[in-house]
Amino acid sequence: MNCGCVKVIFSISFICFVNILFSQKKQTVENKELSRLDSIAFHSLESNSPNTEEHANNLLNESLKSSASLYRVNAYTILGIVNKGKGYYVSSLNHYLKALNAAQDINDDGRISACLNNIGSIYQLQGNYQKAKEYFQKSLDIEEKLNNPLQKSIRLYNIGEVYLDVDSLDLALAYFNRSLIIEKKANFTEGIMYALLGLTEVYIKTERPSDARYSLENIKALLRESDVEVSIIYNQLMGDLQVLENKLNESLSHYYKAESISISNSFRVHLPAIYLKELKVLLELKDYRLYSDKAEKYIALQQSLNDIKIKNQLEDLTFQNNLKRKELEISLIQEERDLAISNRKIQANISSIESRIVWFLIFTLAFMFILIVVGVRKMLKVE
Repeated sequence: MNCGCVKVIFSISFICFVNILFSQKKQTVENKELSRLDSIAFHSLESNSPNTEEHANNLLNESLKSSASLYRVNAYTILGIVNKGKGYYVSSLNHYLKALNAAQDINDDGRISACLNNIGSIYQLQGNYQKAKEYFQKSLDIEEKLNNPLQKSIRLYNIGEVYLDVDSLDLALAYFNRSLIIEKKANFTEGIMYALLGLTEVYIKTERPSDARYSLENIKALLRESDVEVSIIYNQLMGDLQVLENKLNESLSHYYKAESISISNSFRVHLPAIYLKELKVLLELKDYRLYSDKAEKYIALQQSLNDIKIKNQLEDLTFQNNLKRKELEISLIQEERDLAISNRKIQANISSIESRIVWFLIFTLAFMFILIVVGVRKMLKVE
């Protein structure tokens, strides 16, 4: 090998080495920035900051500058959670679906499972129980392979809730029991309580008061002051049990307690159901004065919640329509640009062909002229 070749190979190798170093340095800088934005977005979500959506969008925009990554999955997931909290279920679902696509791009089974579970939760909120079960089941199948017991338990509980929603009580019972076994093995208090709540509801619906009471006693032994939602549901179910046992006054005291905890903690999601149960008992007790007062509260609450729901749905639909319009406008602009580029290329090709035809004709005419001249000369010589 001569000296010149060695120099060329060395130069190419050096350039490649420098490029690799620069690329790695650039990637490290990008990852540091993504990691910083990711930390800010998650901290904002955990602290329930009003700026969470802004921070998540900052993370998303940065993550879109490079190939799909866990940061992009996280950004879409946070946006899904924020929109779900606002009641923007269409937007939330869109973000969760994009998170799923990003998770699939990076082949992260854990995040794929989480995205499937999140999508299932939106379908459940929308009352699409078949779709909800389908996505929960897909997530469960992945967790079975990953051998992640607590995540598997969450999926089992979610499927149990879907079966409870559609009154498939035997199946609901089976899934809640499977969840409870895992939670007890892990000694995870919160998981144990929720599985027991699910079981209690099934026992009450199937009129098994002794089993329901046993489950409620186990929940009571685990309850902490910070377990707000569990306390609300516990008192609600305790009221249901006492209605089943025809202890109407005792049931009211538990419903009132559930109502009080809900109001004092601004946790209104269970209030409509609590009010309806109170109204039913008050009617049985023929306490029409209290019934009237409670009915007014229920009607006012329902009106408020319906107004919020309608407002959220309209805002969500308006946002989606505006988003689709912008996407369509961008698509049309891009199509116009592509068409203009295509037309320029076609025009350039036509000009090139026309130029070739002109030159071909010129050369043909010139060749024919030469042939004529040569022929005439030969004829003159012959004469």
